[in-house]
Amino acid sequence: MIGIQSLAGIPFFADFSPDELAGISAMMVERVFRPGEIIFLEGAPSDGLFFVASGRVRVYKTSTTGKEQALCLMTPRTCFGGCPIFDGNISPVTAQAVDEVVAYLLPRDEAVERAKDNPTLSRVVLRILAGRLTHLTTVVDGLSFKCVTERIADKLLAYADEQGQATKRGVEIHLDLTQEKLASLVGCSREVVTRSLLRLERLGAIEAQGRRVVIIDREKLIQVT
Repeated sequence: MIGIQSLAGIPFFADFSPDELAGISAMMVERVFRPGEIIFLEGAPSDGLFFVASGRVRVYKTSTTGKEQALCLMTPRTCFGGCPIFDGNISPVTAQAVDEVVAYLLPRDEAVERAKDNPTLSRVVLRILAGRLTHLTTVVDGLSFKCVTERIADKLLAYADEQGQATKRGVEIHLDLTQEKLASLVGCSREVVTRSLLRLERLGAIEAQGRRVVIIDREKLIQVT
């Protein structure tokens, strides 16, 4: 059984009482996935809701030609896999572990049954679905109205806010995703990512050496977005 202390740190369960957390934890199953392992496939039935305890999960769609479009990168204390939970439909996306992932699974049937008599759990699921809608709207907006360099700048700023380290030169970040996976996140090819990083260097916004990037002028980077 998942400890209630582990669940209490997940924002979605902030409104739960200790008794409610105990009831949810009794239903959950801990799953561990190796780096690169597929958690579920687009077109497969949904298992339920996954809550990330550690590691990161890449969620993406695949076109008929095999091209991948990443939708989001799930980090600890976030949730994925909730879209088809109530209609019993197949999953519209694929989820893949980026590194070793520990996740808590709330099985679909258990979630549906409990939500009928538990308004708090129903609010959690609705909050998750609303968050997905907001995120997908942001993804569509970025792909429709922003060029690749703008999208790369957005990602670098997000990385800087999440894990940047202040240095004499600026804020240093380490891109622990390959350029191919970064390209998938912004909807382009690896070669275009390379050209975009070079363009940002020429603008004087960043310095890039492999996966190490230093944001030397944050305002210039913001202006690009």
